[in-house]
Amino acid sequence: LASASSDASILMWDTTVLKPKKTLKGHHGHRKGVFSLAYSTDYHCILSAGLDQDALVWNPYVEKVPIFRLKGHTHSLCGVAVVPQSPQILTADVAGAFRLWDMRNFRCVQTF
Repeated sequence: LASASSDASILMWDTTVLKPKKTLKGHHGHRKGVFSLAYSTDYHCILSAGLDQDALVWNPYVEKVPIFRLKGHTHSLCGVAVVPQSPQILTADVAGAFRLWDMRNFRCVQTF
């Protein structure tokens, strides 16, 4: 279980004792609050989106450094989702822009 926070951190929870066991945050992580999380079962990574206009790809076992930063939005992000049974990620910003990303190379393949 993971939760997003306005202090730019992502908490990974131990559901057996109901306490956080890891914090995904660091100098290379989000600089502002995190609004949305998604998990890719195919690629075993956490995706986060927040006020700093970037979506981050995290290895849930590495706390301080994200795998990749998806850049390209010009406004704060309000959502991130994994497209089921595909290598694609969808991000959305508060201005209504969407970007479709390929998780195999972390490149934007479409903006709409």
